[in-house]
Amino acid sequence: MVSGAKGSYDNGTPNTTCDVTFAVDLSSASSGYLADLQNSIEKYVSELKSNGLEYNLRLVTFNAGTVSNFDFGNDTDAFINAVKSLNISGGGALDFGTVVSNVAGTGPFAEGANRYLVVFSAEALSTTGNLDDYISTLTKNNIQVSVIGTDAGWNSVAKATGGSVYDITADDYSSLMSKVGTDTAADVNKCIATVEESLNIISNVKKMLNAMVNIVLREVNRLHMSGYTLDGKPGGALFETIDPSRPLEMGNIKLSDSLLDLNSIVASSTDANGDNVIAMKIAKLRNESIMASYNQTLSVDSYYQQIILTVGNIGNESRQYVESQQVLVNAAENERQSLMGVSLDEEMGNLIKYKYAYNSATKIVNVINEMLETIIYRTGIVGR
Repeated sequence: MVSGAKGSYDNGTPNTTCDVTFAVDLSSASSGYLADLQNSIEKYVSELKSNGLEYNLRLVTFNAGTVSNFDFGNDTDAFINAVKSLNISGGGALDFGTVVSNVAGTGPFAEGANRYLVVFSAEALSTTGNLDDYISTLTKNNIQVSVIGTDAGWNSVAKATGGSVYDITADDYSSLMSKVGTDTAADVNKCIATVEESLNIISNVKKMLNAMVNIVLREVNRLHMSGYTLDGKPGGALFETIDPSRPLEMGNIKLSDSLLDLNSIVASSTDANGDNVIAMKIAKLRNESIMASYNQTLSVDSYYQQIILTVGNIGNESRQYVESQQVLVNAAENERQSLMGVSLDEEMGNLIKYKYAYNSATKIVNVINEMLETIIYRTGIVGR
């Protein structure tokens, strides 16, 4: 049985959807607090793009109880401009509860999308009161919370939802925002590569194969886009989808149309033509630990070997199951035959017994016939 229709996650299509909500605290801030985010927000968006995710961007701003919610879809320019136009709106106690309620009440852009909430706040989160309610609401809606702030209070929410806390006082904000974006993409990959065991064997194998194909090809595209062509232009994607409505997966892969011009192939990691850095990085992917799931981290080779082992183990278990069932069937059949079946040995013995009985009866009849014949034909002829 294959679960789900073509293109569905149950049928093996990788879930590369990424619903990201940036929640920015405008209630209070130190000098330069908001400027650091505004000057580096492109780094986060760039990581989503380079990792080939299907993303939706949402901006939530809040202060002491007031929340605004803007959905930008995949319009990255509008999202970046909106972040850069933010201003501090006033002080007051941090009201994270309004953010949780607002985000939980806003549905994801696609059914089953991976949902992320990135909170940007210099304020501490109180560990008393409704913290457990916040966590319950967030986990119920499958929202992972990461915080660019301080450990105070936020660490409990981030840990409970599977997110992280990033130091808001970091000196290099560009690297910080790139790290946040990379971690978002890595979590999407973990969701794809984690395939729980079930009886839907074909669907599971398709999920694992598609996970490997999707993650590897997106990583190849990321590396290819990080280099430069023979013309000194930035590289583009090496692989594209045949059907744009579905992600990169088995049966939905083609080389980029731009590669019809061989000069579009990336030739170097810088604008100096001729080095093989990008090619070597792509070649080394097979041994890189990029197949990280929630229970293990494997290289591409190891992950593929695990797929083969999975298929082999399932086949072996199926064979053993069939053999065990056949033993039970044979035992039941023997029991049935012992109660109501025909024994050829017993029947042959009966045939021989009845044959001898018949022969004996025939001899008795012959003797009686001879006696009667003697009586009938011999009586009364004495003295003639």
